[in-house]
Amino acid sequence: RRYSSGGRLSSFIRNDTGLFVVDEPQIAFTESSASVVTTVDTGTSIKSIINSILKRVTNYTRAGTVSVNNTTIGASISTVTGNYSAMSIYSLIITKSALTDAQRIKCERYAASKAGVQL
Repeated sequence: RRYSSGGRLSSFIRNDTGLFVVDEPQIAFTESSASVVTTVDTGTSIKSIINSILKRVTNYTRAGTVSVNNTTIGASISTVTGNYSAMSIYSLIITKSALTDAQRIKCERYAASKAGVQL
């Protein structure tokens, strides 16, 4: 529902030595009702989509070794974990490989139907 105590949505990636690879600028997100939030990481850009509307594209270059084996949703992890989000997750879809835009839209529509969101 609402992301972080400040109503912001961001993506962060660190490489294996702890250095930032991408620190996506925060998107103001103050919806008080259910929303469908999609994050697409292509390996060179991150797309942030809320209720089927593209909000931001952040391009980046992976530097150093990046083991993409952990994901955290609803909190910020730096040297400590904090900035927890008060939210309900109605569905979570994680795919092994990239989806086409048509497949992504089908997933968004499915999630929207489960949460009662109009896209």
